[in-house]
Amino acid sequence: MSDLAVLRADKELATRVANGDETAFVALVREHSVAVTRTVARAIGTMRGASNDVDDVVQEVWVSVIRGIGRYEGRARLRTWIIGVAINHARRHFRKALKRNAHEDPYALPSDLDDSSRFDERGRWRLPVAAVDFRTPADELEAMRLTEVVDGCLARLPEKQRLALTLVLLDGLEPTEAAVLLEVEDGNLRVLLHRARTAVRSAVENWRTGKAPAGSNTGGEAC
Repeated sequence: MSDLAVLRADKELATRVANGDETAFVALVREHSVAVTRTVARAIGTMRGASNDVDDVVQEVWVSVIRGIGRYEGRARLRTWIIGVAINHARRHFRKALKRNAHEDPYALPSDLDDSSRFDERGRWRLPVAAVDFRTPADELEAMRLTEVVDGCLARLPEKQRLALTLVLLDGLEPTEAAVLLEVEDGNLRVLLHRARTAVRSAVENWRTGKAPAGSNTGGEAC
């Protein structure tokens, strides 16, 4: 489906929802609920000084979507518009926590992950990353531990790095769309993505080589 066709379909769905079509609303929630919940969780789930009221914020997001969807003009994908609502709600709900973290450098890496010696001048690994292969039921535990490592690493990243990776790699937004939502230039978005990817790769490699014991702390310190 072409971009224009996607925008037309999104506009048609939004119009149906705005007109009170319950079937359309169910379809809307089914299609975008995972992205909304994930975005809110990444935005507020680990903010220092903020309670993890993800479910409450997600409900607020959908209320705002219903109330405001009649203003959706179809200039961007409906997913982008909805995720924008989610980010705005998360930030408003936790604005005090954001202010407390205002000193945070959005381009910094946790000190234990900023191992530049492992990369060449183009940001590539000097040595291949150890492969991860889960082909037997016994490997499920390893998969769970790897998930803990990645989630813990993401939780420790600056907010914009964490959201950049979530929006582009998990929610499937175009980098230009993510840049608009995060209020950064396209070039800065690329830097945020590079730093976040570097941190995750380093955390996984440290775990695979035994430098970061997985599962020792599931609260965000695993990497």
